[in-house]
Amino acid sequence: MKAVVILKPGMAGVKEIPEPAMRSNYIKVRTVAIALNPTDFYHVGGAGLVGGILGCDLSGIVEEVGSDCKTEVKKGDKVYGVSHGANLVSSFPN
Repeated sequence: MKAVVILKPGMAGVKEIPEPAMRSNYIKVRTVAIALNPTDFYHVGGAGLVGGILGCDLSGIVEEVGSDCKTEVKKGDKVYGVSHGANLVSSFPN
């Protein structure tokens, strides 16, 4: 999959990375649109670690709902939301 990743302090770019494993309490969304916002630039400028995935705002279509996820959304629903930018839980080396 493609992601916007912190390549080095002050520089981000689009990179091909392995798709993270589905977690039982998560929703997997096929992204249709994203937006970069000021917090993403803040993370690139030094607050985020190299390899962190950028992006907070998204819209898309639900592909999978984890077995432990407490939500009313279901596969095929159109959704929008926010996520943790400069995700340090799933970082990828350069």
